[in-house]
Amino acid sequence: MSSDSSAALIQALSGSPTPVFVLGHDMAIYYANPAAGALLGFDAAALVGQALSIPFTVGVPSDLDILGAGGVAMKVRVDAELASWDGRPVSKVSLTPYAPVAAPAAPAPAPAPRPAPSAGGQGNGERILVLEDDLSIGDIQGRMLKSLGYATEWAKTGEEAIDMCKKALHEGKRFSAGLFDLTIQGGMGGQDAMKAIRSIDPALKAIACSGYSDDEFNAKLIAEGFNDVLPKPFRSAELGKVLKRNLT
Repeated sequence: MSSDSSAALIQALSGSPTPVFVLGHDMAIYYANPAAGALLGFDAAALVGQALSIPFTVGVPSDLDILGAGGVAMKVRVDAELASWDGRPVSKVSLTPYAPVAAPAAPAPAPAPRPAPSAGGQGNGERILVLEDDLSIGDIQGRMLKSLGYATEWAKTGEEAIDMCKKALHEGKRFSAGLFDLTIQGGMGGQDAMKAIRSIDPALKAIACSGYSDDEFNAKLIAEGFNDVLPKPFRSAELGKVLKRNLT
């Protein structure tokens, strides 16, 4: 395609009522139309160069939770297709909101009561540790866990997760399970954190969460001491199935 393909794509998308992003392979935003900016609560031009934390498979629609300005969450239908930006392959991603995600309840004063399962929930207030350095993903995982009837605390580094496990044991409020992101930017990753926590609380059910997954890789994680593997991205039903398998 000619070097003016970016201008043609912008012209085609600028007036669209559908929120549309043009993303490079690194998930950096090349262009966001005004409807996309309005959806997330930001000026569209200010989004250019930012990373859009929405996992998707090109050409395969999927339903996901995303965060806008002020932490406001919403459910969206994600559709993606290949496009060209001055000869470079990019992805054109459209988002169609279809339901808001309920805002989290204000935290109760300590000691916190055990939360009751929500409608359709399966947990009984078991405490789940989340190790995740991506703010939007960590928030979404916390919402999923609460909707399933679990209590949750969130660590952004492996070191923080270890300290939280020590504190929980000291206070008699141990975690029943942990979701461990394997790759943590600027801190200890999930594999090393899991091994350290095993020496503190051997009974904790450790679940590895990774964007990469095949039989050989999963078997290696189980051999290292994880109880289960949950490939990213995952939905609430998949998370619930893995927790039920490990906690019952």
